[in-house]
Amino acid sequence: LMWFSYLFFGIMKQRGQFLMVTALFDPDEKTGVHPRTVVLQGAAGIGKTTLARKVMLDWAEGNLFQDRFHYVFYISCREMNQLVKREISLADLIANDWPGLEVPITEIMSRPEQLLFIVDGLDELKFPCDEHRYDLCRDWRRQWPVHILLSSLLRKVMLPEASLLITARFTALGKFSSLLETPRHVEILGFSEEERKEYFCRFFRDEDLAQRAFSLIEDNEILFTMCFVPLVSWIVCTCLKQQMERGQDLSQVSQTATALYICYLSNLFTPGERICSNQTLRGLCQLAAEGIWGRKILFDEEDLRRHGLQVTDVSAFLDMYIFQKDSGCENYYSFIHLSFQEFFAAVFYALWGEKVGSKSPVAAHAGVKGVLEECQETDSSFVTLTVHFLFGFLRAETARKLEEIFSCQMSQEIKLELLQWVHSEIERCQKSSLPGQVLELMAFLYEAQDEEFLTMAMHHFQEITLNIRTKIQFLILAFCLKHGHEVCRIHLDIKGWEEMHCHLSAFTWRELFSVVSRNQNLRELDLSSSHLGDSSMMILCSELRNPDCTLQKLRSVLVSCLNILFFQLFVASTQKLTMLDNCHLTAACCQDLSYALESNRHLENLNLSVNSLGDDGMKLLCKALGNQDCSLQELRMFWCDLTDTCCKDLSSTLIQNQNLLHLDLAANALKDDGMKLLCEALKHPYCQLQNLVLWKCDLTSVSCEYLSFALISNRSLTHLDLSGNSLGNDGIKFLCEALGNQCCRINSLMLRSCGLTVSGCQDLSTALKRNRSVTHLNLADNALGNHGVTLLCEALGYPDCHLKELKLQCCYFSEACCWDLSMALKSNQNLTHLNLGGNTLGNDGVKLLCEAFRDPSCRLQEIKGALKSSIIWGSNTGMFVEKTGDGILTHLHSLGYDLNCDRDASRVSNMVSRHFSLPQSFTAALGIKAVFFFIFLNQ
Repeated sequence: LMWFSYLFFGIMKQRGQFLMVTALFDPDEKTGVHPRTVVLQGAAGIGKTTLARKVMLDWAEGNLFQDRFHYVFYISCREMNQLVKREISLADLIANDWPGLEVPITEIMSRPEQLLFIVDGLDELKFPCDEHRYDLCRDWRRQWPVHILLSSLLRKVMLPEASLLITARFTALGKFSSLLETPRHVEILGFSEEERKEYFCRFFRDEDLAQRAFSLIEDNEILFTMCFVPLVSWIVCTCLKQQMERGQDLSQVSQTATALYICYLSNLFTPGERICSNQTLRGLCQLAAEGIWGRKILFDEEDLRRHGLQVTDVSAFLDMYIFQKDSGCENYYSFIHLSFQEFFAAVFYALWGEKVGSKSPVAAHAGVKGVLEECQETDSSFVTLTVHFLFGFLRAETARKLEEIFSCQMSQEIKLELLQWVHSEIERCQKSSLPGQVLELMAFLYEAQDEEFLTMAMHHFQEITLNIRTKIQFLILAFCLKHGHEVCRIHLDIKGWEEMHCHLSAFTWRELFSVVSRNQNLRELDLSSSHLGDSSMMILCSELRNPDCTLQKLRSVLVSCLNILFFQLFVASTQKLTMLDNCHLTAACCQDLSYALESNRHLENLNLSVNSLGDDGMKLLCKALGNQDCSLQELRMFWCDLTDTCCKDLSSTLIQNQNLLHLDLAANALKDDGMKLLCEALKHPYCQLQNLVLWKCDLTSVSCEYLSFALISNRSLTHLDLSGNSLGNDGIKFLCEALGNQCCRINSLMLRSCGLTVSGCQDLSTALKRNRSVTHLNLADNALGNHGVTLLCEALGYPDCHLKELKLQCCYFSEACCWDLSMALKSNQNLTHLNLGGNTLGNDGVKLLCEAFRDPSCRLQEIKGALKSSIIWGSNTGMFVEKTGDGILTHLHSLGYDLNCDRDASRVSNMVSRHFSLPQSFTAALGIKAVFFFIFLNQ
């Protein structure tokens, strides 16, 4: 019952739309535009109608919207259902409720911007409003069918300047979203925790009884959360009061909505005091079911008689607070709340749905299977809660009470039907990536509270991806995951609800995270973009240390402290990868993380990037990294507020740790002093580091001098990234001294944006002529100029140059050096990837490069050009495409292709299809020129 409200709560939190009623029509903070349509949404029983009527009352009393609206009109969708066969004008609709005889309709309609229409219960309409787009009306005087009139008002075709305040359940929002023009969605949040306590005090009046009842519910996390809905609070209090009066055990109040309704009814239908016959109860349930299918909420006396209900029966239902007389429609009745109607409809299908005769009013909709099939439809909001209750009846204790109340045996086929449906839904959700529907499905499973059923249902989940925004979602997820023994991968996005952390018990967090030790098949847990607290992080770490944990990959983002860090490393038993980047971690958690690393012999990868760990945190981590039991191979600490202070500890660690192969220290102010300390480790024979990233670490040419000696003596380092540091030509000179040495093992060297100029290119060229190990070189964003590139081309032409990839984006050269590039490409037998982006090559320059491409000795597979000359090359096809529209055709001609020739056009079209993974039918249909234009737009 509560589920759907919580589904949307996270969105409201993200948008930051916490509004008082007085601010419903205030301008948007970003655009400054006043909303013309406001949708009040919430769960069943949350108080949507109450709030709508309160708005009307406050306006009438002069306390609300006085400056904005001169007239406010209340439209009940329940009442509109009674007019479905009539034609009526908006003027007639207004006149029906006008307090006087004379309606100043002309005056009212003269200023439509001062009108507010409150449309209450949009989800309760039993006729469609979303199908009429072409027969809408503008004339408020003319009579129209009700569905046309209402659709025209909602779509802003009639009185577009008027304002609308609409109430609806969450489940109906998808269906009606296309009707509404840029609506402002506002959730009715229900009772806060303090308001729940206040409600209990007012209900019981006796302070001691109220405190006793409230304490009991407060300890029941699920039930206490559900009580944010006023209707649920009323039912809970009613049940507790009845049990107190009878001296019964108060702890029996259940944790599900279904059991709660059963509890309420069992107190009404006490054995030996039965007011209604079994036939009468069946008629009541059958009436509810027919109403659900017909989207009918109000019932007249004829409806009652059709289901065998008499006036005396109705009186009994009124006395039991099951039925109520409708205040707006004489001789019409409704269930006390729509959720009660949905509950009784579920009872009908559970007990009698398979036994309905052909003459029954609900014969066309008999059977649980029909309800489940309807629940799969896009517009299924009117049966969703009924299905919710059906799952709730699976719990043995609930089923027993249900059968006792209605003196009827529940079909054993229902469990099988529900299980088969769940399996098909899981398959559909996983194929189509429907996380919202997975959450809804888990809500159904939680309602069942049947461990055997849950285990069989969850058996079909192998991968789970969910966004968790609310407490109830969290509790349901934790419950279901305990039974998901076949789940291999879990991706949870837990954020935007930090204020709830303090309200979740340690037991609840443990229930969720116990999945890593309980599930022997779980290999990957991804908490990316999640925000956890310190206490929850400690619990996770504790589970990760469990010897039964078989996790291999752990990712986590946006966690509130370094506890997260420790949590990742704590994946002690078998976790291989832990990502905690951007997790809001600090040094406070590093002690725990350190312990986790020491105890975890399987963790191989750890990403702590974008966390304020600082030198103190690094010191603690180094202690763990230096432990012989630590198996960490890759550590990423990009932007962790590290300085040269931590480098001494880090240097010692690199010598002690024989497993660490990859270290990313990018965006930390290590400076030259820090580099000096790291180089001491690099020179040590025990250091096994292979990959070192020092992008933007405030290094200068001084660091390069230290590195030069280290690179000559180091036998393991193959990848070095020094991008974003002001090394200058002097620094490059030092590095080249090492590169020219045969002992240097560097394969990949990243020097992007390091302040290199032509002078540095001279040293690089000399080094590359002698170096047989460097295969990847990035010199992007350095002012090399034409002469600098020419010098590099000299090296490319040498047989000892083994470069495979060269990046020269934005290096300030032009077509003047393209001849040298062309010659180098012909002679170089190793270069396969070349990036020339951001340089002005011009058509002549590109033409020179094309000549190199055509040469059979050219091994280039991909060349990316700049802006107006982006080139893609496939050596296996002999094709290249220039990003300038006309240039494409020009250079294809230069390659010997005539696009006026059908055969050549077809060949090029097929090559484009293969290269860009486009269907050949697509390229053929568009024509070759259109294909190239497509490429041009998508590069």
